[in-house]
Amino acid sequence: MKGNDRVKYESDNLEALLHTIFHMQYNCTKKEFERRGIVRASHPPILFMLRHWTEGMAASQKEIADRLGISTPTVAISIKRMEKAGLIHKVPDESDLRRNLITLTEDGKRQVDEAQDAFEETYAKMFHGFSPEDCEQLKTYFLRIISNLESMGAQPPECLKNCKK
Repeated sequence: MKGNDRVKYESDNLEALLHTIFHMQYNCTKKEFERRGIVRASHPPILFMLRHWTEGMAASQKEIADRLGISTPTVAISIKRMEKAGLIHKVPDESDLRRNLITLTEDGKRQVDEAQDAFEETYAKMFHGFSPEDCEQLKTYFLRIISNLESMGAQPPECLKNCKK
């Protein structure tokens, strides 16, 4: 897109199509969460990170921010909300009593697992009719977009930093 061009919501406009896909996927996932009774967390990737990417399902706020590529204030606000919702709690770090580790509660673990199932169901339906080759080609395009965003200064989550581009 150049200069003063506006995003036109037409079927041949890539920007509009990308926005539409994200919006529709978000709405479908939201409906699936509601159907399953999943509590909305203020930043769900924090819960997924604790459940799947950390040893002992515990991490400091800084580690969470670094791994997800988000700011520590965003993490702090999200943790406060999720703690209030009963999804996580803070425990003192035995090796450094000046810091707390964020861990999942049993309800938090259950909700992450239920959310994972909801995402998998949504994505399976979203990519219905795509061949494995189609999915690989799309993955290649997404990685190129991520690389372009990185060159603009965006910080990808740590889990994507080692992906083949």
